[in-house]
Amino acid sequence: MKFLYYLIEIPFIVMAVWLITNAHVENQAFSFELWPLDTIVQVNAKLTLCALILFGFIWAKINSWFAYSPIRRALYAQVKANKVLNKEQEKLNKTVDGLQKDIVGLQEKAKHQEELTINNNPQTEKSQTFLSFFARLFKK
Repeated sequence: MKFLYYLIEIPFIVMAVWLITNAHVENQAFSFELWPLDTIVQVNAKLTLCALILFGFIWAKINSWFAYSPIRRALYAQVKANKVLNKEQEKLNKTVDGLQKDIVGLQEKAKHQEELTINNNPQTEKSQTFLSFFARLFKK
């Protein structure tokens, strides 16, 4: 990008220096001698100043565009990386949602299974209570 910048910059600087050295002011007009052609061009001073201001504005925009090219390149790479990370995050969110649904389903299944075992064997619960009472006595 720097090569392109200098490829555009250097001819404009040479042209500006050449025009300044060949300019003369006479009666509100600039006279430019076009050296190899033996001709003289006269241009109104106000028109020339307006054109130079416009040229300076455009030139500043071009320079700023070249100056910020590394930042634009880094921003583009970051946007690309963000897209990849967003896709990965969406994939992980779907996985987590599926796992949460599985956990809820397994909890409900375990509760249902526990209710079935309690309803089918009421003696088991009483015997478990009785055994736990004696287990606490012998632990002390």
